[in-house]
Amino acid sequence: MALENLYRISDWLRHRLRLGRWNEAQAWGRRGEDIAHRYLKAKGYRIVARNYRLPAGDGELDLVAWDGPVLVFVEVKSRRVSDYGAPDRAIGPDKRRNLLRTAVHYALDRKRALEPNPPFRFDIVNVVWGKSTQVEHIVDAFSATRRLGTGRDPHERRSSAGEPNAGEGAGLTPALGRGSR
Repeated sequence: MALENLYRISDWLRHRLRLGRWNEAQAWGRRGEDIAHRYLKAKGYRIVARNYRLPAGDGELDLVAWDGPVLVFVEVKSRRVSDYGAPDRAIGPDKRRNLLRTAVHYALDRKRALEPNPPFRFDIVNVVWGKSTQVEHIVDAFSATRRLGTGRDPHERRSSAGEPNAGEGAGLTPALGRGSR
């Protein structure tokens, strides 16, 4: 209990410092990532990266972790109120493609450190602030049809310009169900 209170106080102090340096949305988002990090670590995940960015800066993975032998790419979504539904509703097909592209880059960047074609998945952690902070972990939130480090999906539909088409078949398929852990 004392450790939990210490975490709560340190979260609040970090958040106050961030509010002085960042805009409010960034500060709340990073606070949600702190909560998700601690939540997953308590569940036995081994966090190996936070805020991994593509060199061009146009893609980011909030958390990268190992859940046993499975490499897990975690998107953290947070909201201050739940009036508009769960935070993960803001993750559409474009964001999913961006997460996949960034995950492939992460795997290629660390090819020597990873076993060939490690099993992987995409999880989402929702954090909703209120009188008590609510955390929801959605395991295997959406599926990718390609394997890490193998290039594009041979079944991916492409436009005449060679770009993936939006929607179904563009390298991602929706999850069949939402599992919570």
